[in-house]
Order: sequence, then C-alpha cells, then structure tokens
Amino acid sequence: GSYVLPGLIDMHVHHLGVGDRELFGLLFLAHGVTAVRDTGDFYGTILERRRQVREGKYPGPRIFACGPLLDGSPPMWPALLPGSWVVRNAVEARAAVDKLTKLGVDCVKVYSWLSAEALAAIRNEAARHRLPVIGHIPLAVPFEEAHLKDVQHLTGVPSMGAPPIVHNTRATWQAYSSAWATAWRDLDPVRVDFIVRTSVEQGIAHTPTLVAFKRASRLPDYPQLLGDPAVHLLPRFYREVIWQQEDMLPVFARLGEAAPKMTNVVRRLHEAGVRIHAGTDTPNPFLVPGASLHEELRNLLDAGFTPEEAWVAATRWPGESLSEPKLGTLQEGAPADFLIFREDPSHDLAALSTLEAVVAQGRLYPKEVLDRAI
Repeated sequence: GSYVLPGLIDMHVHHLGVGDRELFGLLFLAHGVTAVRDTGDFYGTILERRRQVREGKYPGPRIFACGPLLDGSPPMWPALLPGSWVVRNAVEARAAVDKLTKLGVDCVKVYSWLSAEALAAIRNEAARHRLPVIGHIPLAVPFEEAHLKDVQHLTGVPSMGAPPIVHNTRATWQAYSSAWATAWRDLDPVRVDFIVRTSVEQGIAHTPTLVAFKRASRLPDYPQLLGDPAVHLLPRFYREVIWQQEDMLPVFARLGEAAPKMTNVVRRLHEAGVRIHAGTDTPNPFLVPGASLHEELRNLLDAGFTPEEAWVAATRWPGESLSEPKLGTLQEGAPADFLIFREDPSHDLAALSTLEAVVAQGRLYPKEVLDRAI
C-alpha cells in the first residue's frame, strides 16, 4: 500500500563549519535527500564529513565532494581561502588537479575568474584522472569553448564580458551581481538559441539552481521570508546573522532579477532534451537543506517539467553523472537509497508531504524518528 521511489539528489550544496554537521544531515534525510554534491569546500571539512557519513558515524546523505574550488587571481572569495585555490596558468592548473586527485575528490569545481589557459589545463588534467569538471563558465571563456560537464547557475548563458576590476570581496560581489542582472535583462533570444544548440551538441548538463535566484528576488521583503516555517528548521543564527547582512541583501536581490528569464531558458533547454539537474545552492539566504530541493522541484514544474520529469532531474539523471553506479534508480545492484511514501509524488508533488521512511546507504530512518532528532 506504499510507493517506493529513488532517493532525491541535490546537485549543488555547500556545507559550512563542523557545527552544522548533524543538523544538515538530518534535514536532508527528513526531506528525502539521500545524496548531495558539495560544490565548494570552504572550510576544508567536507572529505572528513564524507568519510564519517559512509562509516555511519552520524546520519546524513551520501556525499560527493568537489573539494576547494579553483579560481583565478585574485579569487572572487579571498576571505574563504582555503575554500578557493588560485590557479593562474597551466602549470598551476595541473598541480591543483593533481593535488585534488590525491585528496580523493569526486569532481573538480571551476570558478568565474579563471583564464582560458588555466581552464583548458584543468579540463585536460581532470580528464586524465577521470574526474568531471563542473562549475561556472569563467567570464573570460566563451560558453562554447568551456566544455564543462555540468554548468552551474546557467553561467555563460548571457555574455557578461571581462571580470570587474575591484579591490575587495564585497565590491567584487556587487559589481558581479550588477553585471549579472544587466546581462540577463538584455539577453537576446538568438543567444538563447545558441546556448540550447551548443548544449545539445556538446552534451552539456545544467544545474540551474532556480530556487536560489527566486529566493533572492524576494529578499527585499525580508519579513515575509521569515514567515516561512522551513527557515525555522535552522538555528536563528542563520536568520539573524548569516542571512541578515543588510548591505548584502540588495546585492542578492539584483541576482534574483534574472529568475524569470532563467526559468524560460530552463524550459528551452528541457524541450531540446538537455539534461537538467536539480540543485539548490543551500545554505545561501533562505535556502534550507532538503526543503529547498522540494521547492526546486516545483520550480521545474514552472519550467514545463511534468512531476515525473522533475523527479528524474533529481534522481536518475544526477545519478548517472556521479561516481556511484546505478545511483538514483531502483534496480538490482543499485545503492540502497530510496524513499517510502503513502502517495505517489512522481504523479503529484503534493505527495512529498506523505513521506513515511527513508533508506540511505541501507540504513532505515522512519520519518517520525528523523523529525524527533531534528
């Protein structure tokens, strides 16, 4: 009398310090997320977390980790070092990928300030080690020349020109967000046709993280966002400190101006058969682990997906791009990551609320037990 589906996969998350370890793990599982791809290890903790989850030290989703992101000089986020490794040229690029390989990462994340020379060397060295390269299309590299396996946030869709020259992180982020909003506002339909065609020809997947931009667009109405019950699943430190930086809220809001056109681009990509991966960029402002992926599934419906197609974008398609065979499917020999529902959410996403139990890495977690633990 129940429905069993593959566990959800969030293809774009970040973990913060060690203090969020148990809570993030429980929140993901309680929302049916049994695997995540960490796309930027800001504090040097993700590989140890991955090991501890695998060994059952604490409950949490299966973790696939890119490790520190690779960026140009100066990096966009210098204050987050060693979360960013500076790569200036081909020699440094090869050394960085070799170091990441020795650490045991599952993927290589590239960022916005890289040069074309550095990106090409990263890509070639990663291919030698059989590591997928994902991330931002660098501003200095044309979309069609980047050859990333999985593009994050639809970067490179509008052409933004050269990186802004600024002298501190906040000013850099303000300049970048302004350029982003302008580029999306002026996006030419011919350019969209080109992006769709190139993505089909090169087999590029996209993780658009629409939820991050739609949430950003609502930041000017901060009190209304505080009324969302999901945001109270995290400690008030997030609401009152991390997310409540008044000088940065307008910056994030500018990024959110692109959300309607981003949704249309996702629709075009999907109609052309391009693979879309569900991802959230949690825990950016008002993005709660697990809950934000449910919201992203609904955003995919807005972009023309059926409920079952949205489920595929959060299970089978991501699983096929990660390193665990048969992940995101229910079949003999697949990982024991699956969900038990009273009603079928692949028919109607409203049934997400009928989750009864989660099996993650073969371990059974009744929903009521997860809720009590949270």
